[in-house]
Amino acid sequence: LGPSSPPVVRDSAHYVSTFIAGVGSGVLSSVTCAPLDLLRTRMQVWGDVGAHASQATPTQAIKEIIGKEGWRGMFRGLGATL
Repeated sequence: LGPSSPPVVRDSAHYVSTFIAGVGSGVLSSVTCAPLDLLRTRMQVWGDVGAHASQATPTQAIKEIIGKEGWRGMFRGLGATL
């Protein structure tokens, strides 16, 4: 074994910046994935109910969600995630 390196001393700025980077990446991934999760869930429910059998494609489902609920409808449930 070679010579050991001295222990790394980290100040509070390192921990704060690491925390902020982690929070930022978590928020970004949640905001990015929320519409996709909503779309997946809605299509599964619509398939089970059978009332939206014409919603064969994700594009049609997105148009219906935005048409009925607006753009905010695509982010429904995001508050609970954050």
